[in-house]
Amino acid sequence: AVNGAIANNGGTFTVTGALVGDNATTTFTNAAGATLAVSGGDFTGVTTLTNSGAVNVTAPHLLSAGVIANAATGAVSNSGTLTSGVVIANAGTINNNATGVINGGVNNTGTFTQAAGGTANGGFTNTGIVNAAGAIRGAIANNGGTFTVAGGNLVGDNIFTNANGA
Repeated sequence: AVNGAIANNGGTFTVTGALVGDNATTTFTNAAGATLAVSGGDFTGVTTLTNSGAVNVTAPHLLSAGVIANAATGAVSNSGTLTSGVVIANAGTINNNATGVINGGVNNTGTFTQAAGGTANGGFTNTGIVNAAGAIRGAIANNGGTFTVAGGNLVGDNIFTNANGA
């Protein structure tokens, strides 16, 4: 169990077994140049995850937080499950790979790529760049960015709104 703030200011923080925050005070700040690797167990109970470095989630592992913010310098590679209690704010890069599942929705102002087989649940709002295949569950709003179906078919279960000029 972890209680309190974790600041990874450099190097690699590797989760090798089940790691549980207290859902109240456990925050994780991953600085530019630092790596959070969820590769040997699940990391849950984080109130806020702020990423400016690299986050790698391998299958079948879970990384969950009440709030997830990926800064412009941040890069997330997800082959497991990435879950946020509120819509994920992405200003950097997210790659949701073939086995990846994202829960909570995404507000993308950066670059989002989803491979065939990947799934994003909770809707999607875009003003950045999206290259997607797989499945997006929930409404999709392309509000001025580029949204491209690439690398396979894209399955949706809701409304796709493409703003004028997008």
